Amino acid sequence: MIRTATCRCGGCAIEVEGEPTVNLICHCASCRRRTGGPCGWTATFREDQVLGRRGDFRVYNSDGTAGRVANSFCSTCGTTLFFTPAEFPGLVGCAGGCFVDDPLGEPTISASDDLRRAWLRLPDTLQVGTSAMAEETRPRGSG
Repeated sequence: MIRTATCRCGGCAIEVEGEPTVNLICHCASCRRRTGGPCGWTATFREDQVLGRRGDFRVYNSDGTAGRVANSFCSTCGTTLFFTPAEFPGLVGCAGGCFVDDPLGEPTISASDDLRRAWLRLPDTLQVGTSAMAEETRPRGSG
């Protein structure tokens, strides 16, 4: 299946093929700031699953739970469509909510769940990861 994630104004898009390698929501401060919500929804694809990108993207480099990340966002409306974590080469994290016309399935993981807002209720079926687990899985030598 081919899916397209588009920004709010429609000027930028990323097209991917197949199912994500990981489909998760994350409660870390970086994801909350990236989305402006109580968590971020990320669908991770291998670079070879990305069929194309279109539009005028700007890039903001940041450091967070996943290490150094290049966040690509629409230069017109500011929607972050995807990001590439330097410490996980070959992977592209796409904003799950931007797949409006070809929606993704339900996320399977709640990452940094210990940082989840107390009022946010989630299904019991999600695998739970903590912020400490995220730190432990980062490659050695990363900030």
